[in-house]
Amino acid sequence: MEGEHRFNIFAPILPIDRDLQSWYLEHLVDDMVGKISGLAIYDAYLLDDLPEELYHLPRLSFHIPAGPQELLRQIGLGMDLFTIPFISSATDSGIALDFTFPPPPKSDASPRQSLGIDMWRTEHAVSATPLSEACTCYACTKHHRAYVQHLLSAKEMLGWVLIQIHNHAVLATFFASIRTSIEAGTFDADVAAFEAFYEPQLPSKTGQGPRQRGYQFGSKEHAKSERKNPKAFRKFDEEVSLKAAHGQQPNKEPAMRDVIDDEALVGLVDMENANGEVQFDNLRLDDDEAGGK
Repeated sequence: MEGEHRFNIFAPILPIDRDLQSWYLEHLVDDMVGKISGLAIYDAYLLDDLPEELYHLPRLSFHIPAGPQELLRQIGLGMDLFTIPFISSATDSGIALDFTFPPPPKSDASPRQSLGIDMWRTEHAVSATPLSEACTCYACTKHHRAYVQHLLSAKEMLGWVLIQIHNHAVLATFFASIRTSIEAGTFDADVAAFEAFYEPQLPSKTGQGPRQRGYQFGSKEHAKSERKNPKAFRKFDEEVSLKAAHGQQPNKEPAMRDVIDDEALVGLVDMENANGEVQFDNLRLDDDEAGGK
């Protein structure tokens, strides 16, 4: 429709002290608060420094979380939207995420549970159970662990695709449960229970990842201007030019180079003011001197 916004503008809040961007924050409050749709935050721990006039705006986090615990901490600070690269990192490592919020009841004697299942482990090769018993995603309802591990071992991309489908489903359920917890007023207690139930970090990578895809290569790798096969004579040309600038003949033997240099210097010093005839009469070469002896 005419006059309707087709895009949303999120004003960036830089990861620097408030005093260093005070003029910028005042400009947002005075001139831009009605024209922007939200704030892009690069350091979640600077949310307390926001002016009160900006509190009502949604906050998009570019403070990259390392795992679900970091997500919960940022939500507690007031963050609304997230970028979550650890989903794809876990998938590339062959790790199926396995956590719920709030967590199941925990006995005092039980150890902390892992946040994910390493599908490269050998015991999964004969397991007919789904990636997660409680998950209802396509991968968990249609396939079992033995099949997924077979795909990984065979370097079939479908294996990582199924894990990615599952990992997105786990995060979708995770955020839905967080919204329910906030509405019920039990968020802080649920966060404490989650941190006590699960390990603080995702499992480490033990297997080989998928074949490298285009988005995994940095743009700088494609922007190199130098040729793959540089000219073999380039270095030689540079050496010749440098030697010529010093009056050397590059093809002469090393013993003759200094002699030639001396000749060039004698002939060039005060050439404009010297009598050319006298200059060449007094010029003696090492070869002439050796012949005279």
